[in-house]
Amino acid sequence: MRLARIEPVPKRVEFITLADGSFATRTGIDLERFLDNILDIRRHIVSGHPLPEHYHRRSRGRDHFLESRGWLHLHVGHGIDDDVLLIVEQTADCVLFIGLTNHDIFKERPRGRSLLRLGSRIATAKLPRKPVR
Repeated sequence: MRLARIEPVPKRVEFITLADGSFATRTGIDLERFLDNILDIRRHIVSGHPLPEHYHRRSRGRDHFLESRGWLHLHVGHGIDDDVLLIVEQTADCVLFIGLTNHDIFKERPRGRSLLRLGSRIATAKLPRKPVR
């Protein structure tokens, strides 16, 4: 599913974590500073409400790197640091929070290297869930 925005329907949210259980956060970014905004995004998704516009920005073009993976970016740093991005992936019933980064991921070679290492964890999170009995 590749939509330009998070669908305004209730979905579960899953945080993709590193092997040590932490959320992938680019070096130099203090996760705590952005946690309230990240949790606000989560509340909107879980309740099915549209995200406030300040989490989106008009793009100057298509982002082929993120688009090729089905990822979206949300601007979580409004009022704090406008360069900080939350990378997410949307499935039919879930939104995966992949990592907290900034625009430097587009300068990495290969592009997005710091987030690509999470590939197997993302794939596992997208597997269908077995019904609880």
